Amino acid sequence: MSNMHPDLPTYSAAATATVTSVTAGRRILRALRRLLSAIWDRYRVWQDIKTLESLDDRTLKDIGLHRSEIEWVRRHCRWGFDPRRDL
Repeated sequence: MSNMHPDLPTYSAAATATVTSVTAGRRILRALRRLLSAIWDRYRVWQDIKTLESLDDRTLKDIGLHRSEIEWVRRHCRWGFDPRRDL
C-alpha cells in the first residue's frame, strides 16, 4: 500500500529534493538581486549628490536649490517632484 490515493503521482525523494533545492536557489537569487539593486541605488544617490555638490552656488540657485538642501532633496525626493510646489 505505497500510495493511499491512486490518482496522485508519487515522487521519489530525489525529485522532491531537487524541487526544494531549485526553489531555494531561486529565493537566494531573488535576495541577491534585491541586494545588488539596493547597492546600485545607493551608489546612484551618492553619485548624484557629488555631482550636485560640484555645482557653484549660482547654478544651484538657478535650479532652485540651496547647497544645504542637496542631500535631503536627492535622498527624499523623486526627480520631477518639488515639495515646495507639489504639496
